[in-house]
Amino acid sequence: MTAHLSRLLSPRTFLMQQEASRCNLIRKLMFTIVTSLAVLMFATSAAAQFANGTGIAIIPGSALGWALALQSDGKIVAAGPCGTTYCVARLNADGTADTSFGNVSTPGRVVIPDLIYMFGRGKAKLLVRADGKIVFAASCRAGPSLSERTRFCVARLNANGTLDETFTGPSLAVPGNGRFVLPVSVDSDDIVMGMAVESINQQKLILVGECNRYHCVARLNDDGAFDATFTGPGSSVSVPGIDPPAPSAGRDVFKHLFNDFGRANSVTTYPNGKILIVGVCEYFATRICLTKLNADGSLDTDFNGDNTPPGQNPGRIVVTSTTPGNAVINESGLDVALQSNGDFLVLCEHGLSAAHCIYRFNNGGTLDTNFSSGLAFPSVPGRTVFSTIGRPVAIALTPPGSGLNNRVLSLGNCNQPSNTVTMCVGALNNQSGGAFDGTVDSAGLTGPNGDGAGSFAYPAWPSGGVISGVGPNAIVAKSDGSFFIVSTCSGQMCVYKFRPDGALDTSRCNKDVDSDGFVSAPADGMRLIRALLAVPGAPVLPAGLGYDIDGDGELNAARDGLLFARRMLGFSGSALTSGITAAPNARRSSGVDIESYLRTRCGLS
Repeated sequence: MTAHLSRLLSPRTFLMQQEASRCNLIRKLMFTIVTSLAVLMFATSAAAQFANGTGIAIIPGSALGWALALQSDGKIVAAGPCGTTYCVARLNADGTADTSFGNVSTPGRVVIPDLIYMFGRGKAKLLVRADGKIVFAASCRAGPSLSERTRFCVARLNANGTLDETFTGPSLAVPGNGRFVLPVSVDSDDIVMGMAVESINQQKLILVGECNRYHCVARLNDDGAFDATFTGPGSSVSVPGIDPPAPSAGRDVFKHLFNDFGRANSVTTYPNGKILIVGVCEYFATRICLTKLNADGSLDTDFNGDNTPPGQNPGRIVVTSTTPGNAVINESGLDVALQSNGDFLVLCEHGLSAAHCIYRFNNGGTLDTNFSSGLAFPSVPGRTVFSTIGRPVAIALTPPGSGLNNRVLSLGNCNQPSNTVTMCVGALNNQSGGAFDGTVDSAGLTGPNGDGAGSFAYPAWPSGGVISGVGPNAIVAKSDGSFFIVSTCSGQMCVYKFRPDGALDTSRCNKDVDSDGFVSAPADGMRLIRALLAVPGAPVLPAGLGYDIDGDGELNAARDGLLFARRMLGFSGSALTSGITAAPNARRSSGVDIESYLRTRCGLS
């Protein structure tokens, strides 16, 4: 026991006492550990989770991660630009490539031909229909010439990844046969920003975006043709010279209340066929614009919000945020999520600080003041402003099935000055009428390192931010509270899986290292150190970063192993870290932070 204690108290002594014959082996193993960030070079245990225990599935082939969707069978679909066109990939639930999707040369990944990627324009969107068909939308050029206008482009794939040739598009679309480019406006740039499938029959497709700096919307039938029963908001809000001349059934370009520039950023549909569009308007400041349409595309007269009497300015609401001194604050509506009770949540970018903000509205467009964070201004009843660490890009609601029903997750792009691609995630409690609706989920979302409090940042690709469009773009949640994010890492499409608390879905660290049912420093602490050094006969550690105690991205016996063992012996505060030189990039270097991590992530009190 005395020998064990002397080793724990002095990392220098401990390392020097190793047998000389092992020195070269140890150096090689430690070098491997230091340089391996994505997958640690330890054998994967049976408990390994998503993507072989790393929590990050990397899809081979140069591409950007722009869109994400989940299938009902648990498979994951991702998409984004690849070269001059777009690619769609599918993963199994465990993060491995789905070899039943695509062809022999690129299993799990397909290239959509003839859709010419427009660099830096708009977004890519994915959805999986109830019949298993996959729908993709983005912005494209209609031809190879750089002078070609930007247009909406759409593709539909069968469940095996082949093009669905019954999806031919309208007569003016090119080239048809499962994918096509189509104009919405007259002789202007059309940029896709949002997509939804109609709730009634899971067949008709709704696309929204920006057409010559105005809101625009289109609805397609199951064969891809414009839906002639959809007439749009009507002549009273049309844009002369931009809106297609009559008859233009199936598509429309329209002005919002300020008759000024704007953009539709997201869309969702109600079970009764009504359509909700969220976007931004520019009128001396940027403001959130909401539009609700009936099933035929006409403006919904029951959607008025708080500021206008019934029937006046039907179907359109402008949300104006002001300071206590009544100065208008810039806000942009970016994404929308519909709850089962008809309420809806809007993700917005608030102010010059680009903070995440979430509004909750009732079905008729009135602000739901029961949604309240209790935070000081700029949060107000109905709106929570939080997580100022990055620009928001997408929202997700946790489906029913766990205690996290309707929890709001916001995803942001918080690239650092060093151009590191970094994702930011925040969470709000939201039980649709509960006492804590709108509060930051500081206890439930602690992040990959266990030190978050309702929000966290996680790096994806160092030195990758110099390329446009490489940041995180989409987030989806499962009913068990876990969630997925698609981004770009090292020039490839990457899907990240996080547990409900925000930890990457890696194998957890386990204080009972030898699995004998007891926890002790001489047994488990020393075994951890031996495992970190890959000493013959030592237990095998699971993949992932659960044992990365100081959070520097590597496993190190002289730091992580000793910190773990010392805490088992009751060391705390400065005594816990005495004599251990902190790594330059360690997230945790103080005894207090290390104790908190071991308590939160490893269950070590």
